[in-house]
Amino acid sequence: MMACPLFLYPPIKPFCQVNHSPVFKAMLENEMEESKSGTIKISDVSYDALRAFVNYLYTAESWLDEQMACDLLVLTEKYQVKHLKGF
Repeated sequence: MMACPLFLYPPIKPFCQVNHSPVFKAMLENEMEESKSGTIKISDVSYDALRAFVNYLYTAESWLDEQMACDLLVLTEKYQVKHLKGF
């Protein structure tokens, strides 16, 4: 599950996270807080950016304006979702 300051997402299937991000893979497959709780807390982006990021992890599709593209680039770098960078 991913959390943002104002909203808690429904559970995100771990395979979506692990298949797209080596950072998520490390968080969920090693003895880290995230693997124990089943929650990845992301609180340094807007709700809309986090929602677009999660949507991309599921669908490999995204509709972006310039600000959203910048926000997603930050998440892409932080979580190493390389194929989103070329989107």
